[in-house]
Amino acid sequence: MNTPESSMQKKAEELKHQTAQIDDTQLDIAIRSGIRQARKRKTTRWIGDWKTMTAATVAVLLLIGTGLLVHDSFPSSTHTAMPADHQTPANLPSYFNKLYQQDILKQSLQPAIDHGLYQSIHLSDRSDSYTMTIDGVVADSKRIIVMYTAVDNQGGDPPRISDEKEARLVDRAMSMNTALSYNVTVTSTTPSTSHGALIFDYSKWQNVPNSVILNANLYSGSSDQNYENLQIPFALNTVHLKELEHTVVLNKIYDVNGYKIKLVRITRTPLRTDADLEWTTQQGKTIEYANVNLFAADPALHANAMLNVQGSSAYPNLGVTQYTFYYDSSYFSQDQSLWIQLAGIKFEMEKPLALVANTARSQLIQSPLPKASQISTQIDPDTGDTIVNLSIPKSGSRTIYYLQLNNTFHDAANQSYTIKKQDQHFTSSGTITYRLVLDSEPHYQQPLTFTIDDSQDTFSSLKQPITDNLQ
Repeated sequence: MNTPESSMQKKAEELKHQTAQIDDTQLDIAIRSGIRQARKRKTTRWIGDWKTMTAATVAVLLLIGTGLLVHDSFPSSTHTAMPADHQTPANLPSYFNKLYQQDILKQSLQPAIDHGLYQSIHLSDRSDSYTMTIDGVVADSKRIIVMYTAVDNQGGDPPRISDEKEARLVDRAMSMNTALSYNVTVTSTTPSTSHGALIFDYSKWQNVPNSVILNANLYSGSSDQNYENLQIPFALNTVHLKELEHTVVLNKIYDVNGYKIKLVRITRTPLRTDADLEWTTQQGKTIEYANVNLFAADPALHANAMLNVQGSSAYPNLGVTQYTFYYDSSYFSQDQSLWIQLAGIKFEMEKPLALVANTARSQLIQSPLPKASQISTQIDPDTGDTIVNLSIPKSGSRTIYYLQLNNTFHDAANQSYTIKKQDQHFTSSGTITYRLVLDSEPHYQQPLTFTIDDSQDTFSSLKQPITDNLQ
């Protein structure tokens, strides 16, 4: 792909100049309306059946299937995109050097700032216990990165942003919330002070707003239940951000085990690389997800390295799903070549499956799991909790077995209970153990019925992944 941006430096200078003209006193006039909407999972829903998956969810799915190794045999390219002139502004916050070294920001933050996309803000809000300051913002047409400092006014522990009531950006014109994608924190040498960057992602159906309110809930100590809400209104210069996008329309169709997946376009912005895909309901099955990787040239490795998935968004409508993957930025790479790799697809589960077990006797009574699967039970001596271990051996070519249980289960009296915790462990032999933590067992009437919401059987993996040069 050859996507040079000859006007980048000019636009960057215009952006920097216009940002300097913003009257900071006007930004502090705000309606602090106490917006307290938040959900623990980073999920938002819009008109149609919009949903945004977390990067953690995508990462789990990427582990399933085959062909996820970095390839070093792709052809090279001489395409170049960006001039190498760097002009780092002098008013960056002191913790910036720690911030840009974090993995999610390593490919994009420093070069984006060097090319004029940093906007100095320096606005604060104060509650009884905390003070939060927005030091500066880096933004493009897809992502806003808010650099912040938070201080405990009483000299206590450095404040943190609550996961339960996570930060949001509120578009003041549209009254629409954008959920936090990531909170990247760095250590501070100043007592009672924390620094970090809040990352907010926008889909192709959204425009980055120019007037927003940062809504954050801060706490300190071990519990985030006693938080205090702070709100900071600020303005963004978004005039030329859309012009900095590099979009190549491809409309390439790939056959994945008889199912058609279309790669519609690749869009690069200074802070993100997006791949837009599209598929339909086929053969009576609804495709939920495609295992798609992007590779870019890495001169330091003299090879092509896989770009990390940072998130995704989906819009299913009348049997057609439009799906966008967010990857590391490749905008500033001298070599603009990209490769796509498809390793498989995932279907929606047609109906939940039942797993019935007598945990008191460590017996599987009804199970859709591989035949050699086993169950064992133990009591935690400290808490009295029941620990249930489901051991699933390697089956055929599968090295990892994917399983997702509903958090609610029932006993023989149809009394419902909640799984307190579930996690998974892998062994070198390929066996995977799912560990379920239940309340102390004596009040359960055996057997117990668990519901499997998702499993490995919803995946269709390719024996040989499809690799295509998008150059």
